[in-house]
Amino acid sequence: MTDPEPKTTMASRQELLLKIYGKQTGMIPKATLVVESGPDKGVRFQVAAWESTIGWGEGNNFPLTDKTVSTDHAVIRCYEKGCVIVDQDSKNGTRVNGKEIFHKLLKDKDQITIGSTLLRFRDPKHR
Repeated sequence: MTDPEPKTTMASRQELLLKIYGKQTGMIPKATLVVESGPDKGVRFQVAAWESTIGWGEGNNFPLTDKTVSTDHAVIRCYEKGCVIVDQDSKNGTRVNGKEIFHKLLKDKDQITIGSTLLRFRDPKHR
C-alpha cells in the first residue's frame, strides 16, 4: 500500500501559481465579472489589482448572495500572464466553461460557475 499524496498548503499552491503564471502584478486590470444568472443577476464587479475574493462571507470583494456559494469560494489573482481564478477548497467547486478547475488563466468571455451563479469574465485587453 502506498502513502496517500500529502495535502498541499496554501503557501505551496501560491508557489505553484507563481511558477506557472509569473509574478503577480500591481497594475489595476480593466477586467470585470458580470453576473449573468443567479440571485445577483446584473451585478458587475471590477477586478482589483492584486487579488479579488469571491464568496458570500463578509469581507469578500465580490459578495454573492447565492447560498450554494462557499463563504470564501474563489479568488482572482492577476499575474504577468493575466488574471487567474483559483478555487479556495470550496464545497461545490468552481467551473470555467463547464470544466471543474483548481486554477485557470481567464480569457475574455469565459463563463465561471460558482454554486448556482454564472459569471462572465470580461477583459477589454484580450478581446
